[in-house]
Amino acid sequence: MSAICGFFRRDGAPVDSAILSSTLAALAHYGDHPPARWSEGALALGHVLNALSPQDALTPGPLVRGDYVLTADARIDNRAALCRALSIPAALHETISDATLIAMSYARWGADCVDHLIGDFAFVLWDAAAQTLFCARDPVGARPLFYTLTPRLFAFASELAILLEMPEVVTDIDEREIARLLLATPSVSFAQPETTYWRDVYPLTFGCTLRVGAAQAERRRYYDFQPGDTLRLKSLDDYADALYALVETAVTDRLRLRDGVGVGAHCSGGVDSSSIAALAARQHRARGQTPPVFYSWSPPPDPAQPREATEHRRIEPLAAREGVSVRYTDRRYTEPRDDSLLALDVSRYPLNTLVVERTVQPRAAAENIRVMFSGWGGDEGISFNGRGVAAGYLVGGQWRQLNRTLRLTEGWTKPHKLRSAFLRLLNQAVVPALPDPLWNRLVSVRTLSYIHPDLLARTADRRPLPPALRERAGAHRVQRQLFLNGHIAQRMECWAWSGAQHGITYVYPLTDRRILDFALALPPDLWLRDRKARYLYRYTLERLLGHDFVWDTIKQDTALFDRANAARSASEASPVAALSARLADLDCPWVDMARLRADSANPTASGRAEGRPRAAALEALRIWQFRAARK
Repeated sequence: MSAICGFFRRDGAPVDSAILSSTLAALAHYGDHPPARWSEGALALGHVLNALSPQDALTPGPLVRGDYVLTADARIDNRAALCRALSIPAALHETISDATLIAMSYARWGADCVDHLIGDFAFVLWDAAAQTLFCARDPVGARPLFYTLTPRLFAFASELAILLEMPEVVTDIDEREIARLLLATPSVSFAQPETTYWRDVYPLTFGCTLRVGAAQAERRRYYDFQPGDTLRLKSLDDYADALYALVETAVTDRLRLRDGVGVGAHCSGGVDSSSIAALAARQHRARGQTPPVFYSWSPPPDPAQPREATEHRRIEPLAAREGVSVRYTDRRYTEPRDDSLLALDVSRYPLNTLVVERTVQPRAAAENIRVMFSGWGGDEGISFNGRGVAAGYLVGGQWRQLNRTLRLTEGWTKPHKLRSAFLRLLNQAVVPALPDPLWNRLVSVRTLSYIHPDLLARTADRRPLPPALRERAGAHRVQRQLFLNGHIAQRMECWAWSGAQHGITYVYPLTDRRILDFALALPPDLWLRDRKARYLYRYTLERLLGHDFVWDTIKQDTALFDRANAARSASEASPVAALSARLADLDCPWVDMARLRADSANPTASGRAEGRPRAAALEALRIWQFRAARK
């Protein structure tokens, strides 16, 4: 990925073009071209180019085109369709950069251009005629963009920590966000899709645009993960053919790379990552290129461990068939023995799954991998497991479908199975169909918070907590809440800045907008059929991975299991425990330290209900420590 940054003085004061020098220097590692800038009057834009595709180098700095100036971190995948819509002669298609296509799309459709762009992007465009900046981010947030907005200043950057160091950006912790963190429950994920821990500093939310002028600022969500009209095809094979073509296209578009760009792919042994890795390998082989390298979070095979209990039994045959090498995680990296993560301020750096991915990045960089394919986003999208389907049938009065899905008649024809049939009906249909107020009263886990009473009192104006992240009636409804939750974008933001340290750009074919639109229009029985979850995606990928591979549902991520076991057996070495061990020496006005110390000394208070508030309190303590150290 490339990196972008900029300043816009909303009060009209002129900007010194040198104001971006330190910011561009801090972002320089994102690119393989020298940092570039453009400035005029109250505006300065910066760009650091990482030229991965043949067209990227055509726009090495901010693009100036008529009344528009654009700085973009973007890969546009529907180039051919856009060129046709914009009446660009076929002979010129390969000579036009993605940034130019964005500017031309804005000239044609204005703010609605984002509805015509397919790909990963974050861009800021100056419209001189309107005297406004138009900012946009792709539907899932694969390319990060953070900004600060005050009456005098609008500033933005691809990385939060670097934005916070920009001149004139005020960096005050927003205690309302600390309060929300501490008040979150086990059923509420605190991924912050619209906020940060810093006052007046925000992520441009995925699937949103932002228009900023001297006196106005308007944010609009253009992609809302709402299901479209139900897609009705003639047969299951028609659905599978259409889906396979979409996945193949998504991988192909992300392989539009310059010669010599090294490619890697995550391979966990699951259907999502394996399908993407296999398609990338086959397309490379068809082009006569060096095959990609597969990277696994699992440690190397252990001869003493039964193969059927590990992911190696899936990864190794796949890699052998596709003719690629596998790089496993060294076992010592799966154990929390070093405290390097403690050196990172979690208010500035998202750490989503970094504990395992950081073991991949240095090795991949050493092997000249610059683009890493990931199956991330499939679980929420096209390979969704069908949660909410049965409850949707119940609410919709579709009794036959409900009975077939949950096998309820077993309870009548086989009395010894009556209890299990009733529990399936209760857990998979009745409970998910409960409205939130009733669910909160009957089902939700209640926890006490470690928030300090004084912080609770002075943050009464905080944003409300999001609804519980739980199964609801209707598969598409569950999918939508998962996407809007923000954990996908948070992981992408984490991998973006950490990958940039090693020259690696991540791509996520299964979050392609064309695949998301397809997934959000599927009939519910294609998610869960014949008692098999992820039905359509498994059926579709049989032709690529084989029948036994896709329908084998026993999957274990040994890296995660090993890390969890190591954390239990060597808890004194973990980052969280390292903070716990020093509780007696810590003081924080956000946390009820007396209660936290007392509960931490209680070895029985380690369940899910107690663990989530304690983890939140320790995160707040880490933020407080970094804040105190910077004073």
